[in-house]
Amino acid sequence: MRAVLARLPADLSALAVVEFEQPLGEADLRAFVKQSRSCAERVVYERRPGSLPITWGFDYWTDALDLGKGGDLTDDICGGSLPQFRNWVGLLRDHDNANLRSFDLSLNRLRKAAEAGLAYGYVDQLSSVRELRELLKDPRVRTIRLAGVTFDLDRPRP
Repeated sequence: MRAVLARLPADLSALAVVEFEQPLGEADLRAFVKQSRSCAERVVYERRPGSLPITWGFDYWTDALDLGKGGDLTDDICGGSLPQFRNWVGLLRDHDNANLRSFDLSLNRLRKAAEAGLAYGYVDQLSSVRELRELLKDPRVRTIRLAGVTFDLDRPRP
């Protein structure tokens, strides 16, 4: 990935999945994104090679209600939404398993991921290639999987 990022112009905007060497708890994830000035808008709550893992992200329409109670929009969006994920899983009942199976999920998997609350990675759609290059140097980062890059027409070139 270092070679791929090195070939790209530094000011391109990127859509990437940042994977951690070891999963991070909620406080560690918040500290990581704050320190790296990254944004974990959608968090991966399990490592499941070869299959789609459980992810959860900021949902503006429901989470914005919590922000009206004095929350910080940037911290709430970029720090993951573990409390909201846990609340949603808590609403599920055994009879929901049939519907969950159609999404390759089970109530047991969801409960296990919610209880553990460990972030194995996150989707970052706000960083530049330059910022991802720096992020890849962090020993807590296993790898970065680049999904796409684009010019940011709102950010003027220096």
